[in-house]
Amino acid sequence: MTRGPLCLALLTLAGVVHAQSGPRASAVEAERVAADFFAWYVPMARSDPGPALRAIRERRAQFSATIVYALRADSAATARGGEEVDGLDADPFLSSQDPCERYQPVRTARRGRAYLVEVRGSGHCPAHQQPDVTVAIVWRAAGPVFVNFLYSRDAGDDLVSHLRELADRRRRSSHLPGRAGAASDLPVREHQSAVGTTLLEPGERHAKIGPA
Repeated sequence: MTRGPLCLALLTLAGVVHAQSGPRASAVEAERVAADFFAWYVPMARSDPGPALRAIRERRAQFSATIVYALRADSAATARGGEEVDGLDADPFLSSQDPCERYQPVRTARRGRAYLVEVRGSGHCPAHQQPDVTVAIVWRAAGPVFVNFLYSRDAGDDLVSHLRELADRRRRSSHLPGRAGAASDLPVREHQSAVGTTLLEPGERHAKIGPA
């Protein structure tokens, strides 16, 4: 009995599985993922309107369901209410109204399942040493996913927390006399702690994402 074709088939299958699984989670890979995203996103953020919505539309798989849902809800509420409705006042991924020319990873740390990639801007902006934003990346079945963008080490100073606060504020104001409609809640359970936001996506265990 010849085993040549069988061995070849098994090796081919192993190669396909390896290719589908993609690079393993690591600090180096997390930095590469972050660098690739910002290299694509920053030129758009400096020149085009609505870059965040385009990012979650064209790179949907890179963002958690929480971020996608909440950014769309925030944009829709702001469009409906105009200046009367509170919304994000800076780019959600760069934490800036006037972005630098480029953004690059400068340091990465692991926190549980998440890799926290500190990213700093440079060029056409004042020189600075502190990171502009820290990207929280978690590996899931389909690959690396951005689950939060941290703006400082202060508890609650991150994208998911800000979007949650804005949604809660709109919901409270909708119950005032003369106001109709309520903002939907985020599709995950969250609570604030001393180390940041605790996210629980459907089918997952708790993963704390926040400043050290």
